[in-house]
Amino acid sequence: MGAARYQWMRLDFVPEQRPSDWLPEEFAGLTPEGPAQAADVTWRLCGAAAGPGWFVVGDAGVLLDPASSHGVLRALLSGSTAGGLAVAVANGALDAHRAAATYQRWLHEGAERDIHNLAGMYARIGAQGFG
Repeated sequence: MGAARYQWMRLDFVPEQRPSDWLPEEFAGLTPEGPAQAADVTWRLCGAAAGPGWFVVGDAGVLLDPASSHGVLRALLSGSTAGGLAVAVANGALDAHRAAATYQRWLHEGAERDIHNLAGMYARIGAQGFG
């Protein structure tokens, strides 16, 4: 069953160059199991990702191009980091405002690092408008 299936993705920098049903030559003659789908991979960074008593985690906090390869890792780490800070606040070891500022800084610094790396990668292949 697995050997008879394929999955592929494409990233069109100029979508009008190819029709939506275009396939690579290697897939010519194969029958798709379902329709092609698209995903919005607009980069997003939540401006206010934390405040006293709340944290924005996962894709709600930062959503970058899947090419960054950090989506799942960032989701797990943002939840873990927010949880750790919430415990510190609940135990009285950290002020809620300071916890929020710490999380906001941590989330933004990681996202900005990934944005810089992605923009550099796209610049090296000649893609414009990223970062």
